[in-house]
Amino acid sequence: MFYDVLFTFVLSHITRAMVFPDFGEIVWLSFVKYIVVLAFFWLIWTHQVIYSSRYRERPVVDNLFLTLNLFLTIYLSSTFSLIGDDLTSTSKLFAAILLLSVGCQYLLAWHEHEPLAEILAINLLIGSAIALLSLAAGTSVAGNVIFAIATGATALGPLVLRKKLTQQSHFLNISNRLTIFTLFICARATLQVTDSLNHIDIQSILFFGSTVLLLLSYLLIVASGINQQTTKSSIYALLVHFPLVTAILLMSSVARLFIAGRILPWNFAAWTLVLLFIYTATLGIYLALYRRSTVTWRPKRAFYFIFSFALFTLYGMVTVAIGPLFLAGLCAYLIADDLFLWQFVLNDPANNDYEM
Repeated sequence: MFYDVLFTFVLSHITRAMVFPDFGEIVWLSFVKYIVVLAFFWLIWTHQVIYSSRYRERPVVDNLFLTLNLFLTIYLSSTFSLIGDDLTSTSKLFAAILLLSVGCQYLLAWHEHEPLAEILAINLLIGSAIALLSLAAGTSVAGNVIFAIATGATALGPLVLRKKLTQQSHFLNISNRLTIFTLFICARATLQVTDSLNHIDIQSILFFGSTVLLLLSYLLIVASGINQQTTKSSIYALLVHFPLVTAILLMSSVARLFIAGRILPWNFAAWTLVLLFIYTATLGIYLALYRRSTVTWRPKRAFYFIFSFALFTLYGMVTVAIGPLFLAGLCAYLIADDLFLWQFVLNDPANNDYEM
């Protein structure tokens, strides 16, 4: 639990440090760098979740590795800043050391004949080697690209093993941990409001309400739509939560910058619409992958979400220059979607009539 809380602060910290405006617009190059860095931290957390859910406890060794990994994670997060578009040599070096540390933890599990640990260990060590190669390439664009390749290579292990990992399904434990972690992320995103509540205004209140409504839609799907007893691999659940969490963090950060008057209204609206689409689509994918048999996902249900998003997009284009109106429309859109999700998707009247 403490590990998850710490990662929540790490992810929110790098979001605030790396997503910043320039002349009223979010800097796209820094945004790309941010996505790569966020994916790196997410994969570190993913490997820790897989390890703790699948392999037997080794109190002394695991606590030592946990302490070391926490230190490396905290220090690594402090090396990222909004200055420049290149990853520093210090960041790449400590990223390689962190991958090496997690890889060594899996190596010990392999030594004790734990299943599939050897493949995950080798994958992490390869990622560490590529990260060191990016360090040798310096802070140029080539070095950043190589670091992105190292991050992508780290994801190959869980993806390749996703079917084999179903032999010992731990979806119930992992999904509960994912839910708690997402709650932490939403709570942290909500706390972003404090930056704009020095002088309480309608925009800050609406921003707070929209964040709560986003969380509500997620909780509805987890509580009523997801089959917690499924034997499917939990790897997709771990990876699908990455764009979900990213959208929450970025929406809160972009809204905070807009309320503070640091980005232009049209830029805020564009980012909000894109991130809202990603969030909604990701929830749909999560529901489709692990849904209960009683959940109905008919074409008419999907059409409603597409049509309502199109209407809100049109509304947003009209009200983009008036922040309170745009945020009020966002809250109304989220309320309508949450009600439809609860009433017609997760509790389909047709299914209820059939059961009666």
